[in-house]
Order: sequence, then structure tokens, then C-alpha cells
Amino acid sequence: MLCLGSMVFGINYKKIKPHQLIWAGFVLALILFVICIISRPESLGHNDGLSYFGAVWWTVVPYSVAFLSYGTFCWLASNKVPDKSRSAKFIKWFLRLMAIMLVGLILTPHTVINSVHKTFGSTLFASQLLLSMYLFYKNPKQFYVFILIIIMFASGLFSAAFLFSSAGFMIQAQIIYQFAFVVLVTHYLKILNKLK
Repeated sequence: MLCLGSMVFGINYKKIKPHQLIWAGFVLALILFVICIISRPESLGHNDGLSYFGAVWWTVVPYSVAFLSYGTFCWLASNKVPDKSRSAKFIKWFLRLMAIMLVGLILTPHTVINSVHKTFGSTLFASQLLLSMYLFYKNPKQFYVFILIIIMFASGLFSAAFLFSSAGFMIQAQIIYQFAFVVLVTHYLKILNKLK
């Protein structure tokens, strides 16, 4: 993907910052999920969340590419995080864990291996929330970061609650959660990049 970006758009990978890679992966995944939603609008009221698209033959390819690209960009971003502090090392480790969990979600469709799929999803959400709380603990002066954590916590609770209902807004809650996480972690990556 980066080679294609380099050839077509003249993007120099060495100059791309970690936070830009995370945003690129998230936006690409979001575009692919919007395509899935447009092709299967009933998914918005379904209680399987984004995993719904991994079980429908019409959307399994964009679903897989969305998670794979998001995970790949997170892994690439982790390679560019400087090892200057404990927070930077945690971010690097969590981004790599996130990439592994995203691939795990693809490889374990919820209609086939539901318990393993839920373990990957729960680990992904829990690790993102823990990283966010750790980063806030290390730099508590920024109130909007606290608000992002509250948004993540609330949307995570909604996602968990929808697991036990026959219908709900799990997709919307998952997207809000991921958006809040990306805003928060890229904020800290920008700070780390300035410290280099």
C-alpha cells in the first residue's frame, strides 16, 4: 500500500509521522465499513457490530481489508514511535497488540468461532482503554483527553450491552469508540514526535 502511495502520489514513507499512519489506517477502514453499511443497511440495527460484515459473503472482503489495513498501518506506525520514554514504549507495544487483535478478528469469524472472536474483540477494546487511561495518568492536565476516555468507556459499555440484546447500535458504538481512541493516541504520538 505504501509503495503504491509512493508511486502514485509521491508520498515519502520516511517523512510520514506515526500519527498520520494511524489516521490513514482508520480512515481507510472507515471508508470500507461505510461501503459495507451501504450494501447491507440492515446491519445498523444488528447486534453483531462490525463483525456482522465478516459473516456476509457480500461484505467479507471489504471487512477483511478494513481490519487488515487498519492493523497494518498501526504496525507501521509502531515502527516509527521513538523509544524515548516508557509511554512511547507502551504505545509501540499496544499498537502492535492492536494489529494482532485486528488480524485475529478476521481469522475467527463470529459465526464460526464466536468465543475466540469475542476474546480478540474484548482484548482489543480493553487494551485500547487501558492505554488511554495510562496516557491520561501520565499527562492529566488535558481535560479533553479525559472526555475522550469517558466517550470510549461509554461507547464500550454500549457495545458490551448490545452483545446481550437481539438488536442495537453496536456498529455505531464501535466506530465512536475507535474514533475517540484514534484522536487520543494520535494526540500523544504528536507530542512524542515533537520530543524527538
